[in-house]
Amino acid sequence: MTTAHPTRTKSRLTRIKASYLLLLIPLVGCLSSCVSPQQRIVDRIITTQEQNTTIVPPSVQGVTVASLDDAYSIQRRYDRSKSKTHGPVSGYKIAYASKQSQQANGIPEPVYGSLFAKQQVPNNGALAIAEFTGFHIESEVAVIIDRDVPLSVTSIAGLKPYIRSVHIGYDIPDNIFDVSKGKPVPNDIVIFGAGAHTYCLGPAHSLQNIRFTGNDLDVFHGRKKVYQGNEKNTMGSPMHSLLWLHEKLQSQGKSLKANQVILCGAVAGAYKIKGEAAKGVYSAHHPLLGKVTIQVK
Repeated sequence: MTTAHPTRTKSRLTRIKASYLLLLIPLVGCLSSCVSPQQRIVDRIITTQEQNTTIVPPSVQGVTVASLDDAYSIQRRYDRSKSKTHGPVSGYKIAYASKQSQQANGIPEPVYGSLFAKQQVPNNGALAIAEFTGFHIESEVAVIIDRDVPLSVTSIAGLKPYIRSVHIGYDIPDNIFDVSKGKPVPNDIVIFGAGAHTYCLGPAHSLQNIRFTGNDLDVFHGRKKVYQGNEKNTMGSPMHSLLWLHEKLQSQGKSLKANQVILCGAVAGAYKIKGEAAKGVYSAHHPLLGKVTIQVK
């Protein structure tokens, strides 16, 4: 029997280890540099949000996102990253719900973004202005889905049995974009979930007791009325917006799920106010859905 010489064996092991190190060096480099362009966009936006700073819109930076479909693809990456800190997707918000806003932005339909569990603030709750880069507030009609909505649903009448409750609500988005070098386009908005940041719901009502016939929604900042809009600005009615979202999600292989909150779209342009002036109590009113209140500190 031949016994391996200890020095030769040690030398061979050294060469093997060196070979593995040579293989690992490019792998480690790839882990840091071989991140997809889409993920790099997401990482930069997440960092911007965490630091309450601004970012030049990707389109202005020269980042090519060819279509809204591509933007939704990046949004799915954004959702996965955001869920790590803000909990699971808890619903959706609809943006550009009015025909006027769609025409102004050159798109044929609304867009949507995901809401996350930790973004909800209770009625009469509070939030800090320091958590925002660009504070906005909008009053909306919201619904809560009672059970998973199947593909077979193709009409508003078909949707109604799947709605647990309807509410007056707030969408309180954040604007992280530095527009000094150019304004964001819809693809930019879609990428980071249409600016979803905080949302709030008023009291629950049964849909069968509500008629969306063009009701006005108002918002007061303290005692001053700062916002007024109409349900018809949500594709004719909030239920039309909801049906659009259902069909859009189905086309992307997703669906409305039980317990999800849906913000059906702003009834008017957002109320925007900066810094300390944004602090105070905001109360929104709907003639049938009642009142929702939030304090900004």
